[in-house]
Amino acid sequence: MILAAESCANTREVLRGAVEVLGHGILEAHDTTEAMLAIQAHFPDIDLIVLDWHLEGNSGFDTLRWIKSDARFSNIPVMLFLPDEDAAHAIVAFQEGASECLTGTFTEQDLMTRMLECLRRAA
Repeated sequence: MILAAESCANTREVLRGAVEVLGHGILEAHDTTEAMLAIQAHFPDIDLIVLDWHLEGNSGFDTLRWIKSDARFSNIPVMLFLPDEDAAHAIVAFQEGASECLTGTFTEQDLMTRMLECLRRAA
């Protein structure tokens, strides 16, 4: 199961399509509260979290830190979406435990490749 924590409906639609092509189930969260509740409710069935850096509520960075600070969830790979203007935050995201970062505009192929790589490394 892949959790897509993304505030933009269009990006969630792209994520949904990519996850379905990869043959995984998807959970969707629109803000940090929904994301945290979904993680708690569906652990250990979550294989990957795709997280918007600008998720509504707490920042994606705060949500990443929460995930990685809890021993139950710390091994779940997290892929972050960073807009171009925040690309410099990728270094901090990796230091805080992100498995992957996608910056700026990306194709569905880029998304699927990065998700597969995260899942492969976590297996």
